[in-house]
Amino acid sequence: MEVLGALCPARLRARDLAAGAAMTAALIHLEVVPEHLREWKLEGAFFAALAAAQALLALLLLRGRATIRTLLTGICGTVGVIALYVLSRTAGLAVGPRRVHAAPVLGGVGNGLPVLPGSPIARHIESVGVLDLSCLVAELAHIATLVGLLPTRARGVTTNVMLLGGVTLLAVRALI
Repeated sequence: MEVLGALCPARLRARDLAAGAAMTAALIHLEVVPEHLREWKLEGAFFAALAAAQALLALLLLRGRATIRTLLTGICGTVGVIALYVLSRTAGLAVGPRRVHAAPVLGGVGNGLPVLPGSPIARHIESVGVLDLSCLVAELAHIATLVGLLPTRARGVTTNVMLLGGVTLLAVRALI
């Protein structure tokens, strides 16, 4: 019961790309569940639930059961996951056990400042790895293709809301 109407070949390819990107992210998140379970059970459960949600979205897309609400939920959820990822790699998360990450932050920089070993900030910022970046690329592709699948009016509103959210976050960050 896809409310998106009949899909032309280009939209079918976009739908398949969105499903593939969601499944890629799901598999990557599933891969890191054991590691996160060892660090903190709640964090491991979050990654397991995230992988399940992304896989379900991929299946809904492939089976033609995606509604506009499904697409918007996928976009909002993925934007939220990316925001959480960026926060964990720049400022650190305010929840969870305080743990020290042995691997350096990519380029030795976090939050725009060098991270010195043993400094308090190094305890909260997670390192960036190849798997992380691969997942980020898949999630960005996922958002772009989901937005492209939206009807014209919903696509415009969604794009404007995301742009306004990004500009607002930049403005808030500049004031802090």
